[in-house]
Amino acid sequence: PFALAFLALLGALVLRWRSGFIEARALIGLSAAAALGTLVAMVLISPFLLIEFDTVIANLRGEVQEYHLGATGGSVLHNAWWYAKGPLVRALGLAGLALASIGLWLARGRREAMAIALIPGAAMYLLACSQNIVWERWVLAVVPLLAMLAAHALVQIACAVRERWLAVPIPAALAALLACVLVLPLLDALADGRERMNDTRLQASAWLRRNVTPGKTILVEHFAFDLVDSPYDFVFPLGAAGCKDARGLISGRVDNTMVESARKGRTNIDIGTVEPALLGTCRADYAVLSQHTRYIAERERFPREYAAYRRFLDKGVKVAGFMPKRGVAGGWPV
Repeated sequence: PFALAFLALLGALVLRWRSGFIEARALIGLSAAAALGTLVAMVLISPFLLIEFDTVIANLRGEVQEYHLGATGGSVLHNAWWYAKGPLVRALGLAGLALASIGLWLARGRREAMAIALIPGAAMYLLACSQNIVWERWVLAVVPLLAMLAAHALVQIACAVRERWLAVPIPAALAALLACVLVLPLLDALADGRERMNDTRLQASAWLRRNVTPGKTILVEHFAFDLVDSPYDFVFPLGAAGCKDARGLISGRVDNTMVESARKGRTNIDIGTVEPALLGTCRADYAVLSQHTRYIAERERFPREYAAYRRFLDKGVKVAGFMPKRGVAGGWPV
């Protein structure tokens, strides 16, 4: 989505042409140079785009799939609401979004704002909302533009306050408004920090260390690097290859080509994606499952994967569970 920043450069050039600073021929030449410069900047920032071009194309195909566990979107309006009530509220807070809306209204008649910020921002948001999948990171490019609109509204409101109540200086008015705007995002940031330090997967690892005797075999379906130095044997589900020795995977004794072949293009690697005939390779004394509840929520879309979980769970007994709680524990139900 960040490639659409080119529209801001194009908007600036069109403004210069409309204002008589450059001719039409110069507009075309400079626009081509700006497009080329955008591409060069992308490669300089991420040379991987050229070094592993085939991998990039394969990953892009994964990004445009029809559905994804836990991230399947809907219509453009559905996705727009999902981004607005979730990622954007967490990024700016309700007060920040309200100010951004005021700033958008105030900037609507300014050619510079429209050409350089509003049109590129709207294009980035529309591109994200038009996809089948919804990812929070896809609207990251919109956040700075919304912050600029919120700042514009803050300044205009502070000036209006000063004009109405002459005794109130602009810095004091701005400070009061900023305090109101930043309180909720600050509280959210603190809550996010507490969640990251007390993730449900970390809680599961702590339970294993307290309750499981050394030498037992444990199946994990998330990247439990915090358990690498623990005295257990581990198996990890690897799609068409069944479950494999986790430490062997980490130490590089398994060829990446085999891993890619076992994935068969799947984004998720978990018990649900293990070939049914190979579920026996996943035998373990304990299993730490972090994806199961996601398949329960979407069992109609992933019936085969959900059935694999049911067969696996029918052979065991639940001994512990860990649930996320806002501001206390993050992660998925484990």
